[in-house]
Amino acid sequence: MSRPAIPNPDELFDKFSIAFVAAAAASPTTYGLTAQDVTDLEDALKVWTPAYAAHLDLNLKASAATSTKKDARKSLKKVVQSKMRKVNALPDVTNAQRAALGMSQHAETAAPITAPTTWPVGRIVDMGARRQQIHWADQLTPTLRAKPHGVQLCEIWVKIGDPKPVDETGCTLVKRATRTPFVYQFAPADVGKTAYWLLRWESTKAEPGPWAPALVVTIPA
Repeated sequence: MSRPAIPNPDELFDKFSIAFVAAAAASPTTYGLTAQDVTDLEDALKVWTPAYAAHLDLNLKASAATSTKKDARKSLKKVVQSKMRKVNALPDVTNAQRAALGMSQHAETAAPITAPTTWPVGRIVDMGARRQQIHWADQLTPTLRAKPHGVQLCEIWVKIGDPKPVDETGCTLVKRATRTPFVYQFAPADVGKTAYWLLRWESTKAEPGPWAPALVVTIPA
């Protein structure tokens, strides 16, 4: 025998229980209930009703408190930010003074831009229809998209067919990409041949970095 269906949400459960007890108390014998059954129901309802009311009251107060807290935080944050800007506007403010206020420190000297010393680690994804998607990230931060300091782009070169290149000689520059990834589509005549991909960083001063190890893939149909 399945259990009688009782609404689960508190609001519906409350309404259901009140109606159930009222109907049972009005004509208990109609439902095969005794006077004790009615007493049990009414006693349980007397416990539930104030408990539910207290719960609703606490939720209402909590909601109001949360709203008040959000408004106060927004107001305080606005004032603090305005004072932080005032502090940072001082020409002689030091990082020690910022630290005393719990503020972030500023870089006091800009890191010089030099030729890249690392290389982009590439990854090829076959997309079908003679297309290959090239992804890259710096060898020191392979899980991040960010380029190293001072790097403005990645040079992408390709050579179709042997022998394997050691530099850009015999290769074709297909993209000077500022963002990863890049999609390249080969010609129909290239299908089944070997493609060698060469990648390297270029600084904002147009200085190239070292070549990454060549990526060797077969050109897809």
